[in-house]
Amino acid sequence: MNTSTDTNRFTAEGDSAVEQAIADMLRRLADDIRRLADSDHVAIYLGGGYGRGEGGVLITQDGHHLPYNDLDFFAFSKGLSSARRKAFDGKLAEIAPAYEKIAGVSVDFAPVKKLEKLRCERHTLMYQELLNSHRLVCGPDLLAEVPCPDAHELPYLEALRLLVNRGMGLLFSTQRLAAAHVDDDGALVDAEATDFAIRNLHKAALGAGDALLIAQKRYDYNLERRLKIIMYDAHAPSVFTELAPFYQAARDFKVLPGSQRMNPLEKLPDYLELWLNAAKNFVALTTDRSAAVLETTRQMSECLYGHPAFIGRSPMVNALRWFVKTRTASPLRLLFKNPTVRLFTRLHGTLQDVQRNLANGQPLAQAFGKMDEHRQELVRLWAIFN
Repeated sequence: MNTSTDTNRFTAEGDSAVEQAIADMLRRLADDIRRLADSDHVAIYLGGGYGRGEGGVLITQDGHHLPYNDLDFFAFSKGLSSARRKAFDGKLAEIAPAYEKIAGVSVDFAPVKKLEKLRCERHTLMYQELLNSHRLVCGPDLLAEVPCPDAHELPYLEALRLLVNRGMGLLFSTQRLAAAHVDDDGALVDAEATDFAIRNLHKAALGAGDALLIAQKRYDYNLERRLKIIMYDAHAPSVFTELAPFYQAARDFKVLPGSQRMNPLEKLPDYLELWLNAAKNFVALTTDRSAAVLETTRQMSECLYGHPAFIGRSPMVNALRWFVKTRTASPLRLLFKNPTVRLFTRLHGTLQDVQRNLANGQPLAQAFGKMDEHRQELVRLWAIFN
């Protein structure tokens, strides 16, 4: 049996207004879902930050307390055919927009997954966190049948995938900031680009710290306990010394996103350097190499490609997966390598180039350059394998 329990609240601060709003919405959602065909065979869970009790609260200038993070729902079935699961997905997609209006944030329903398939994918960080902390919205509690793995046993590849996803957030933020309008004082006037960048810079800091904790076999499902580990280690020279204040700021932003602001144009170089240093330390920790000899993308890729922890299921599976999804075997020398490692090396080289250009004094628009074919291909591949 799964020994984890549902969280007692949705938000990290226990904000009464947002707690009540989400609870009321979930009761209404459960009633609507129960009216759907096959609802007795599908379990719907709230996951993500609010499912873990770590959701953020946005306090507006006029004093309203609102949800800030997306509401992520997961659905599982036992015994439903593929056609009936697909039909159920369609019904959930139909009701999602109404609940986005109610919540004021994005409402996402993951496709209904067979419980048997979850057992094969429970090694992933996303599903491990879901198994550890969730809120059952309606249906039979199917997750109670799936044991939650120890957080210390997360595979290194999951940490690398996390670094890739958060690094892509940095890349997209850099792209948007490079194209954003600024006033005569150099301040951003594009509120949407500003909010996007601030959110993703903080996510990059959290992802960097979490990846290093996974590399050290010290990851914890609870954000507050992860923060304590990082802050404690930061008192002595460690991989967390420079990262700790960024991680603390990211935690604070996650909990109360309106409590602090930053100028992302000014802070972007710091976060690029933060991600690059975390990537270097991660590779050093997981491949037993010295960080001092991991200065280039090529040096890190050689370490990762040659290490058994970063192969994945098998070289043949890697090759088949890459060919089926991309319809190409080029370059042949990398065909049998893990797709996540291939994405990481592409991304590392791209972000390192931008960071180097900024360090040499180039304006951001010039430092970033154009979204050329190489970068467009990186985005395409990330969308395929993410």
